[in-house]
Amino acid sequence: MGHSDIPDTADKGVFAGRIELNGAISLTRLSRYSFPDEAGTSSPERDQAGREVLIQLALLGVSLVMDKLDLRSGCELYTASRESYVLRSNGEQVAFNLPSSTAKLKEALAVAKEHGLSFNQEPICLTAGSALVGLLPRGEE
Repeated sequence: MGHSDIPDTADKGVFAGRIELNGAISLTRLSRYSFPDEAGTSSPERDQAGREVLIQLALLGVSLVMDKLDLRSGCELYTASRESYVLRSNGEQVAFNLPSSTAKLKEALAVAKEHGLSFNQEPICLTAGSALVGLLPRGEE
Protein backbone atom coordinates (compact mmCIF):
# COMPACT_ATOMS: atom_id res chain seq x y z
CA MET A 1 0.00 0.00 0.00
CA GLY A 2 3.05 2.26 0.13
CA HIS A 3 2.53 3.49 3.70
CA SER A 4 5.20 1.55 5.58
CA ASP A 5 8.25 2.84 7.45
CA ILE A 6 11.36 3.44 5.38
CA PRO A 7 14.54 2.35 7.18
CA ASP A 8 17.42 4.80 7.26
CA THR A 9 20.12 3.08 5.21
CA ALA A 10 22.16 6.04 3.98
CA ASP A 11 22.74 9.72 4.47
CA LYS A 12 19.83 11.06 2.49
CA GLY A 13 17.57 13.97 2.96
CA VAL A 14 16.31 17.22 1.63
CA PHE A 15 16.02 20.77 2.83
CA ALA A 16 12.94 22.51 1.52
CA GLY A 17 12.88 26.26 1.26
CA ARG A 18 9.10 26.31 1.42
CA ILE A 19 6.27 23.82 1.75
CA GLU A 20 2.69 25.03 1.48
CA LEU A 21 -0.47 23.36 2.68
CA ASN A 22 -3.28 24.43 0.38
CA GLY A 23 -6.92 23.63 0.72
CA ALA A 24 -10.34 25.09 0.24
CA ILE A 25 -13.68 25.10 1.94
CA SER A 26 -16.26 25.84 -0.72
CA LEU A 27 -18.85 28.20 0.70
CA THR A 28 -20.63 28.01 -2.65
CA ARG A 29 -21.06 24.27 -2.20
CA LEU A 30 -22.13 24.69 1.44
CA SER A 31 -24.75 27.26 0.40
CA ARG A 32 -26.60 24.43 -1.36
CA TYR A 33 -27.04 22.45 1.85
CA SER A 34 -30.33 22.68 3.68
CA PHE A 35 -31.31 21.34 7.07
CA PRO A 36 -35.05 20.61 7.00
CA ASP A 37 -36.95 19.70 10.15
CA GLU A 38 -38.89 16.47 10.67
CA ALA A 39 -41.75 17.88 8.57
CA GLY A 40 -39.36 18.54 5.68
CA THR A 41 -39.41 22.32 5.91
CA SER A 42 -36.43 24.55 6.46
CA SER A 43 -35.80 28.22 7.02
CA PRO A 44 -32.90 30.41 5.92
CA GLU A 45 -31.89 30.87 9.58
CA ARG A 46 -31.93 27.13 10.29
CA ASP A 47 -29.97 26.37 7.12
CA GLN A 48 -27.37 29.04 7.93
CA ALA A 49 -26.98 27.67 11.46
CA GLY A 50 -26.31 24.19 10.07
CA ARG A 51 -23.85 25.52 7.50
CA GLU A 52 -21.99 27.50 10.17
CA VAL A 53 -21.44 24.29 12.16
CA LEU A 54 -19.94 22.65 9.07
CA ILE A 55 -17.73 25.68 8.36
CA GLN A 56 -16.40 25.83 11.93
CA LEU A 57 -15.82 22.08 11.97
CA ALA A 58 -13.82 22.31 8.73
CA LEU A 59 -11.74 25.27 9.94
CA LEU A 60 -10.98 23.55 13.23
CA GLY A 61 -10.04 20.39 11.35
CA VAL A 62 -7.53 22.26 9.18
CA SER A 63 -6.08 23.94 12.28
CA LEU A 64 -5.69 20.65 14.14
CA VAL A 65 -4.02 19.03 11.12
CA MET A 66 -1.47 21.82 11.15
CA ASP A 67 -0.61 21.03 14.77
CA LYS A 68 1.03 17.75 13.77
CA LEU A 69 2.12 17.28 10.18
CA ASP A 70 4.02 14.10 9.33
CA LEU A 71 5.58 13.26 6.00
CA ARG A 72 6.32 9.75 7.24
CA SER A 73 7.48 8.04 10.41
CA GLY A 74 10.26 10.09 12.00
CA CYS A 75 9.77 13.05 9.67
CA GLU A 76 7.62 15.78 11.18
CA LEU A 77 6.87 19.21 9.80
CA TYR A 78 6.34 22.28 11.94
CA THR A 79 4.39 25.33 10.86
CA ALA A 80 6.28 28.59 10.74
CA SER A 81 3.16 30.49 9.73
CA ARG A 82 -0.55 29.85 9.74
CA GLU A 83 -1.47 32.52 7.24
CA SER A 84 -4.95 31.87 5.96
CA TYR A 85 -7.05 33.74 3.46
CA VAL A 86 -10.61 34.03 2.33
CA LEU A 87 -10.63 34.17 -1.45
CA ARG A 88 -13.59 36.21 -2.63
CA SER A 89 -15.30 35.73 -5.97
CA ASN A 90 -13.61 38.87 -7.34
CA GLY A 91 -10.15 37.40 -6.56
CA GLU A 92 -9.54 39.53 -3.47
CA GLN A 93 -7.72 37.78 -0.61
CA VAL A 94 -8.64 38.68 2.96
CA ALA A 95 -6.37 37.41 5.75
CA PHE A 96 -7.92 35.70 8.77
CA ASN A 97 -6.78 33.54 11.68
CA LEU A 98 -7.65 29.88 11.80
CA PRO A 99 -9.40 28.93 15.04
CA SER A 100 -7.19 26.82 17.29
CA SER A 101 -9.81 26.03 19.90
CA THR A 102 -13.28 24.57 19.88
CA ALA A 103 -14.90 27.82 21.12
CA LYS A 104 -16.33 28.94 17.75
CA LEU A 105 -17.54 25.42 16.98
CA LYS A 106 -19.31 25.27 20.36
CA GLU A 107 -20.91 28.66 19.65
CA ALA A 108 -22.12 27.44 16.25
CA LEU A 109 -23.52 24.25 17.82
CA ALA A 110 -25.41 26.34 20.41
CA VAL A 111 -26.97 28.52 17.68
CA ALA A 112 -27.86 25.42 15.67
CA LYS A 113 -29.55 23.94 18.73
CA GLU A 114 -31.65 27.11 19.06
CA HIS A 115 -32.91 26.37 15.54
CA GLY A 116 -33.78 22.77 16.37
CA LEU A 117 -30.64 21.18 14.94
CA SER A 118 -28.64 18.65 16.90
CA PHE A 119 -25.36 17.01 16.09
CA ASN A 120 -23.90 13.82 17.48
CA GLN A 121 -21.83 14.61 20.58
CA GLU A 122 -20.41 11.10 21.02
CA PRO A 123 -17.33 9.84 19.15
CA ILE A 124 -18.07 7.54 16.24
CA CYS A 125 -15.94 4.40 16.07
CA LEU A 126 -15.17 3.33 12.52
CA THR A 127 -14.06 -0.16 11.60
CA ALA A 128 -12.37 -1.41 8.46
CA GLY A 129 -14.56 -3.13 5.91
CA SER A 130 -13.82 -6.60 4.58
CA ALA A 131 -12.03 -5.22 1.47
CA LEU A 132 -9.54 -3.27 3.61
CA VAL A 133 -9.09 -6.10 6.09
CA GLY A 134 -8.37 -8.36 3.09
CA LEU A 135 -5.27 -6.26 2.31
CA LEU A 136 -3.63 -7.29 5.60
CA PRO A 137 -1.14 -10.14 5.44
CA ARG A 138 -2.46 -13.32 7.05
CA GLY A 139 -2.01 -13.46 10.82
CA GLU A 140 -2.02 -9.68 11.37
CA GLU A 141 -5.78 -9.22 11.69
